[in-house]
Amino acid sequence: LVDDRERTPIDLAVSPTWRRALDARVPVPLPGDGAAGWVVPVTSGVRDLAALVVHRAAALEQEELDYLQGVAVALGNALEQRSVSASAAKSQQALEDAYVERFRELVDANNRLRAADKKKNEIMAVLSHDLRAPLGVIIGYAHILQTDESLTAVQQVSADAVARAGKKALGLVESLLDTARGTDGRIALFSRPFDVAEACHDAARELQLLAKERGVHLRAEAPLSLDVFADEQKVRQVLQNLITNALKHSRSPSEIIVRARLRKRPDGDVALIEVRDDGQVEDANTVLMAFERSTGLGLSICRDFIERHGGEIWAEAPPEGGAVFAFTLPLPQGQGRALAAAQRAVGAAGRR
Repeated sequence: LVDDRERTPIDLAVSPTWRRALDARVPVPLPGDGAAGWVVPVTSGVRDLAALVVHRAAALEQEELDYLQGVAVALGNALEQRSVSASAAKSQQALEDAYVERFRELVDANNRLRAADKKKNEIMAVLSHDLRAPLGVIIGYAHILQTDESLTAVQQVSADAVARAGKKALGLVESLLDTARGTDGRIALFSRPFDVAEACHDAARELQLLAKERGVHLRAEAPLSLDVFADEQKVRQVLQNLITNALKHSRSPSEIIVRARLRKRPDGDVALIEVRDDGQVEDANTVLMAFERSTGLGLSICRDFIERHGGEIWAEAPPEGGAVFAFTLPLPQGQGRALAAAQRAVGAAGRR
């Protein structure tokens, strides 16, 4: 209640005049002993805010009542605006508090991730360092066996396989160390020219024993040299992973072929390497999405290595059956033209 003397709370249950004014939303005259007075409702929208009570000995004219009603409307709008502003300020403060709390949670989560990543790198560095020593011993003794002239031919082949496997494992350990040393987790590439066709033959020879145990004929088809500029250790690791993947996951394969050939492209020639098996494929989509849905490290590492070289890697499910895992590596300028000429020469010799 707002009047010319004081602010007084009014109990509407015992004040029917104020109740009628608020319900009807029009000025209502005060009852009494002849003293003129009116109760003017102060509202905003659908809310009743207050009542403006005016006492005067003389009667109020209609013009004065209209004026008081205008004042009541202005008061109602001002009170509503103040309420809205207070509500908006409260909401804004709540949002700011929620934002600060969320920011603190993200900072804490980021700190935990950094700590976990640091711990992971420390563990990788320790494991890699502890693995290098025994691998060095294995490679050393394998070298001694390789130079022993008293070995039989079969023993010499076994000694060569042990030496190659030891060097490959040591290379993988070095890759782990590279990752652990890097502050951003990226794997460094140590590129140099090498023959990827020869790497295909080596990979097939190194996995011959595993293929024979599974009853699979493993062979390489790479008739020409394909010199690429890449990290040889990592490309050989990709080849080994793809062949091992075909041996493990292909259903009832009888043959796995590793092919390396030249592919002509308008944007530059590439070396195309394929690992093809003739096993059963129940769901072609599983093969097509192998790299996208990979949950293991093998195929993920292959994709990472090839893409860092500027190449592409993918999987296919040919209509004739089986699965193909393929990747490309860019060829140095001029290499593609030389290989194309060599291929034409080989084709002409074959026709003669």
